[in-house]
Amino acid sequence: MLSQTELRTHLFLTLDQRRHLQLQPVQQSLLRYQRIIQRLQGVILKSQATLQIIDTLVHIHSIILRKAEIICQHQLQTRL
Repeated sequence: MLSQTELRTHLFLTLDQRRHLQLQPVQQSLLRYQRIIQRLQGVILKSQATLQIIDTLVHIHSIILRKAEIICQHQLQTRL
């Protein structure tokens, strides 16, 4: 419920000013949600970068294992 002072103030406000006052809480909520979304996007981007690094390391590791396996097989064949 508005006080008498607030009622008087509202009576003298233009229509645009009233709309602006009504939209302020909505705008604040939207800004809050926008900040949350930006933070989540940052987390996702960091996670993607980390996953790319891990994928590269796994790929390098598998290449090294294959090369080591080939070298071991070659050494076994030369000994026989």
